Parts: sequence; structure tokens; C-alpha cells
Amino acid sequence: MEALAIVRLVGFYIILPQAAGVLVSLPARYRPLRFLRFVAPLAAAVLFWVITDWVWAAAADRLRQEGKYVCGMFGLMYALSLCGGALVHVMLGTAVQAVLWAVARAHRKGKPEAA
Repeated sequence: MEALAIVRLVGFYIILPQAAGVLVSLPARYRPLRFLRFVAPLAAAVLFWVITDWVWAAAADRLRQEGKYVCGMFGLMYALSLCGGALVHVMLGTAVQAVLWAVARAHRKGKPEAA
């Protein structure tokens, strides 16, 4: 694999969606926005879904421009990578949110309560 392909794989498909999930969960410190803790893992999966859809659509267009037929196996790989990757991001996002929650809780326990 080329170095650029590895950077794209890790950065574009893994780090960017998880960073979006963390950004969505940041306002969850405030009581009215606590529901964002539960939305954050889904935000990562949705961003992954959008990125993957964009990449696979571009690949299909490139094949069509070359005069090749986009067969059913291409569609199967598209669907499997989309659904499987979104599921992985929901699980990974849940783990990231659990770690953030544990760190925030430990940080709060170390502080004296305001009088």
C-alpha cells in the first residue's frame, strides 16, 4: 500500500468520523444537551456513511467513464463496506464516549465541590 493510501484510510475513514463524534459530544457537559452523549456515536457512523458513499460513487463513475460495467459484486462490496464500517464506527464511537465519560468522571471526583 502506498503511504498516501494508508494516511487516507486512517485519517479519512477512522479519525475524522470519530473526531466528529467527539465534537458532537463536547456540549454534553451542559444539562439540557446531555442527550448528545447518545447521539455522538451515531454522528461518527453517519459521517463515515457519507464519506464512504461519496468515495464509492466516485469509483463507480470512474469505471463507467472507462467503459466498464459496474456489476453486482461492486454493489455488494459497496453495501458491505458501508454497513460494516458504520457498525464498526458505532461500536468504536461508543467505546470512545465511554472513555471520555470515565475521564470526565474521574476529573470531577478529584475536584472539591463548590459551596
